[in-house]
Amino acid sequence: MLWLFKDVDLDQFRLSEDDLFFANNRNAFRVTPTTVARFQREGRFCLEGVWLEPRLESGTIRDVEVRREVCFDELMFDTCSRGIPRAYVFDYDWRKAQVEEERAAWQEDQVWGPRREAFETPYVAMLRGELADYKERDRRWGELRRSFALVGIALPLYAKGNGDLERLLVIGYSIKHGQGRPIGIGFETLAELGHHAHKVWPKSLWFYRCMLRVRGQLRTVLPQDRTAKLQDKMKRVLASLAEGESTFAPDRSWDALLVRLFPEVARLWAAEPGKVAKTALTKTKQDLRAEETPSWKTAHR
Repeated sequence: MLWLFKDVDLDQFRLSEDDLFFANNRNAFRVTPTTVARFQREGRFCLEGVWLEPRLESGTIRDVEVRREVCFDELMFDTCSRGIPRAYVFDYDWRKAQVEEERAAWQEDQVWGPRREAFETPYVAMLRGELADYKERDRRWGELRRSFALVGIALPLYAKGNGDLERLLVIGYSIKHGQGRPIGIGFETLAELGHHAHKVWPKSLWFYRCMLRVRGQLRTVLPQDRTAKLQDKMKRVLASLAEGESTFAPDRSWDALLVRLFPEVARLWAAEPGKVAKTALTKTKQDLRAEETPSWKTAHR
């Protein structure tokens, strides 16, 4: 079903027209002398269309009116949640859900962006040996503890006061800032760090894999793994997780902090490892390389 309006001046819609417009996914169409002339020239049924597009502007969602000619074959047809047939060229409902997610991420970043930077700068400096003054390190860590306590996260008493957290941060910041080399630990390559995590930090290995994926570092590690031993180990890890075994199941104690310090990994990290592992086991190396998406480049700017 395609509703045609006498005019498409949204500000002048009557109540009944508003009802049709909102039920039609915020799209309205009409035939005009211009669209008729185009039909006669091109042999394509054309319409003047107007719709609303939700856009995020400084944390506020604003509906922007868009108007252009569209051809009949551009229209999509379905039914709304109330079972009413609708025809539209722009999927307002889908885009609105997307923008609401973007707004939630924007609001989250307003709270966490400054804290994330305040945490990362001194911690990375400490891992690189650039913050050797223990008094200054403890002072800055104390400030971080007070800041994070305000948003419900209790950091350890000292910067290296929790071994499990320290391992995760070494992995996360090595992959993010190490340019192919670990920082804060005496290894030459990220592949060596993976071997170490497999042997000594098994509960951290899933975070290592997630970070490699979202930061596009698989292409760095694969050439470093010349013997393919790390790849073999990771396949066995995936098999273990797919079977529901606990050996390499991630420790979730620091999830609330990790997803704020590394928001790019949040979605993958939150997924159930067993399900992700089952999917990954069916993919080839080429598939994995092609699947890498540098989402971190656009997320949380």
